[in-house]
Amino acid sequence: AYLWIGSGDHRLDSLAVGVPASAGARGRAATPSATTLLGGHEGDAGSQRLAQRLSSKVGRPIFVSLNLRDDAQLRLFAEREAVAALTARVAAPSTTSASG
Repeated sequence: AYLWIGSGDHRLDSLAVGVPASAGARGRAATPSATTLLGGHEGDAGSQRLAQRLSSKVGRPIFVSLNLRDDAQLRLFAEREAVAALTARVAAPSTTSASG
């Protein structure tokens, strides 16, 4: 899934991907892998952290571009809304048909 979060200026300052990890030792989930693919700068790994958390919560690879000011409350709100939207999207039945 791809998720862009930003304001009205429609920027793409960074792009990161998070991939959920398979169950580790003793059946506990390991920490998801995440990396920045585009942009980002030292001191702001917001897209990467969010991609990692979302992939863990949704259980699928997630590409994230987070383009918000560095405000903890705003980013927490954005994460909660993203989890709700992605969870609903993942749970929704597919609209395509496999039959030909």
